[in-house]
Amino acid sequence: MLESIKKLIPVRLFKALQPAYHFLMNLAAAVWYRFPSRKMIIIGVTGTSGKTSVVYMIARMLNAAGYKTGLTSTSIFSDGNREWLNNKKMTMPGRFFIQKMLRQMVKNGCRYAVVETTSQGVEQFRHSYIDYDVLVMTNLYPEHIEAHGSFEKYREAKGKLFAHLKTCRTKYINEDRRVVKPESQLKKLDLLRVVKTIIVNGEDENAPYFLNFWAEAKIVYSLTEKVSVAALSAKMASEAIVKDFSIVRGNNVEASGIGTKMTIDGHPINLKLLGEFNAANALATAAVGLNQRLKLAQIKAGLEEIRGLAGKMEVIDAGQNFTVIVDYAFEPEAMIKLYQTCEFIAHNKLIHVLGSAGGGRDKAR
Repeated sequence: MLESIKKLIPVRLFKALQPAYHFLMNLAAAVWYRFPSRKMIIIGVTGTSGKTSVVYMIARMLNAAGYKTGLTSTSIFSDGNREWLNNKKMTMPGRFFIQKMLRQMVKNGCRYAVVETTSQGVEQFRHSYIDYDVLVMTNLYPEHIEAHGSFEKYREAKGKLFAHLKTCRTKYINEDRRVVKPESQLKKLDLLRVVKTIIVNGEDENAPYFLNFWAEAKIVYSLTEKVSVAALSAKMASEAIVKDFSIVRGNNVEASGIGTKMTIDGHPINLKLLGEFNAANALATAAVGLNQRLKLAQIKAGLEEIRGLAGKMEVIDAGQNFTVIVDYAFEPEAMIKLYQTCEFIAHNKLIHVLGSAGGGRDKAR
C-alpha cells in the first residue's frame, strides 16, 4: 500500500517529505508497540567498525551474568529467547521492525537490549523513540561519505544520537535490574536510578567531540598509557566535564592463531576470538559491564565463553583440508586488520574472495 502511494508522489516532492515521513513512521511504530524501550535498559553501540562485534559481546556478557538480553545488529537478531541471522540487509530495519523487536524482548522478560545504531538509521529517525541509557562509540573514520556528503556530516549524524541521550527518559530499576515505575517520590529511594552514560574509545581522535555531549557519567577506554582523563578533559568544554569521568584500561595484548590474550585493569582475559582488534572490542564491552556494576570476574567469564561471531573472523569447517574464514570487512582499515590476523594463522597461500559492499550504495569502496 505504502509503495503504491510513494509511486504517485513526484520524486522531488517525495525527497522533501522524506524527513517528515520517517519521523512520523517511527512515532507511529513506537505508539503501536507502546514505547517498549521504556521497559528495559537500552545500550546503543555506534561507530565505523567493531560495533557489530561489541553489540554481540555485550549481550553475551550480560546473559552470562544472569540478565536476559536481546540485540539487534548487522549480523544477528535476538529477542532474548532465540537468536537468528539478520536477513533484512539492513542494520536498523524500518517499517516498525525495531520497535516490534523491542516489544518482543520486553514480552520475553529481557532486562537489557543492545541496539546497533547507524548514522543512516539516525538520519531516518529510527533512534528517535528509543530511550537509550548507555551509548558506546567504537571509533570513527570515513564511511558512507556518498550518503552523507562529507566526513563532517557523517560525524554530525553520529552526534545526533549522542544529543538524543539528554531527551531520553530517566529509568529506575530494582535489585533484579528490572525497570520499574516508582509509585511515589519516596519509593524512588528504594530503587536504583539508571545513570545516562557515554562510553568512548579514548584513542580515537574524535573522542573529544563525543565526550562534549551531555551525559551524567562518561567513560573512556584505551589500550595505551597515553590516554588520560586529564588530557581529554582539557579538550572538552567546561560544562561537558562531569565528576563521574573514568578510564578503563587494557594492556599486554597478545594475538595468536588461537585467540587473543590481554589484561583489563590488571585482570587476565583469554579471548577465544581471532584478531588483535578484538582486544579493543572486549575493552569496550568491559567498560559497559563495569558501568552496569558487574564484577570483573563476571566480565571475564562472559568474554571468555564467546567462541565466535557470525561473519566476524568466522572459521568455516566443513571437513575441507584448508582453512576458510568469513569476515565482513570492506573498509581499508578493516582489511589491514584482517590481513594482520591472517599472518598468525599457518598458511602457504592466501586467497581473498572479495564481493561488492553495500550493494553499490558506497561506490568509494
